[in-house]
Amino acid sequence: MLARAAAIIGKPISYRAVVSTFDASLRCVRANLGIAVVPREVAEPVASTYGLKVLPLTDPWAQRSFAICFYDEKRLSPAAMALAAHLQALATTRRDAT
Repeated sequence: MLARAAAIIGKPISYRAVVSTFDASLRCVRANLGIAVVPREVAEPVASTYGLKVLPLTDPWAQRSFAICFYDEKRLSPAAMALAAHLQALATTRRDAT
């Protein structure tokens, strides 16, 4: 996501550290090694414990889209089917509202 946004504006990204987990990213921030772009849902619960500031990104490139994925609809449990239908209905309602 970041690399694509940087490429669009013609700016390279210089990474100090590349880590494999969000927790490791936040530990790097806590150690004052730089900044990290992580989901807000990951950062906010630990922000006060780690003493971090969390700033939401509002640029269009930072907006994420999610998809509901499954292999065979016929094999879904009734609960999974109901959840998928509910999420699809919410997405349709929100898309129609914009």
